Amino acid sequence: MSGENVVIFERADDQEKIRLSDLPGGTFVELQSRNAWKKAVKQGRVLMNGSQAYGSDFLFGGEKIELLPQKEYSAASYPKVDMKILYEDDYLACVFKPASILVSGNKKRTVVNALPPLLKKSLKTDHLPRPDAVHRLDYLTTGVLLVAKTRSVLAKLNSDFEEKRIKKHYLAILMGKLDDAGDVKSDVDGKNASSSYRVLDHLDSPYYGFLTLCELRPHTGRRHQLRIHMAALGHPVLGDSDHGKEGEIFQGKGLFLHAHTLSFEHPVTGERMTIKAIPPKKYVKLFPDIIENL
Repeated sequence: MSGENVVIFERADDQEKIRLSDLPGGTFVELQSRNAWKKAVKQGRVLMNGSQAYGSDFLFGGEKIELLPQKEYSAASYPKVDMKILYEDDYLACVFKPASILVSGNKKRTVVNALPPLLKKSLKTDHLPRPDAVHRLDYLTTGVLLVAKTRSVLAKLNSDFEEKRIKKHYLAILMGKLDDAGDVKSDVDGKNASSSYRVLDHLDSPYYGFLTLCELRPHTGRRHQLRIHMAALGHPVLGDSDHGKEGEIFQGKGLFLHAHTLSFEHPVTGERMTIKAIPPKKYVKLFPDIIENL
């Protein structure tokens, strides 16, 4: 038995006890992935039989599990983040995520916490208490971020990501000279991961010999996947202090990884949409002819 924000856990006769953290994604419509569920538990938004629940708690059957709404800030206390709205309707939005900010988390200054005063409130009956990001971009990565404004759209877009129906294309400037195109298939954090790349241009560099402008496509969604895969090829993303070569880290201009386009089917209208985010000026300075024509 389930409601919008309350679930009674039912256990089959042959089912062993399970931990709360192991409940499948989709138990609540707002939390379609396991990661989203675990994050809500960690944030203290989950109650079991009226008390705060923890991921290590066991479920035996019959427990009342409640999802609390996300913490709200007063209008005056929303963090101020300079974000451009790339697309918006009553169901969803696409925003330009700047560098050096988390998409979500326990900190006040996140993209999700900054969204309410920037977006129009949805008038749909199943609107979310506040807009929620459908996916994540790394702290230093810029570009297109997809945001849901209603519960049903959040559930559908989460499902589309899980089924790989949403396509992401990144732009990256890599150290060294890379071949024209290729695929990378190697585990990330012990899980299968697959990416592909296509070279767009090269540039002579007095410091690194060459810099390569690439289009990158992740076919799986592991954390830092593109950065790890490019570093494994011997061509780390320029400015990557986590995965770059020691002594060859480019300092002062941030990470040169940008979520350039996002293609998806609108969950309500069915329209095929491609949303593009123009790369920051630091890309244009290095590859002006290519970047300005993308």
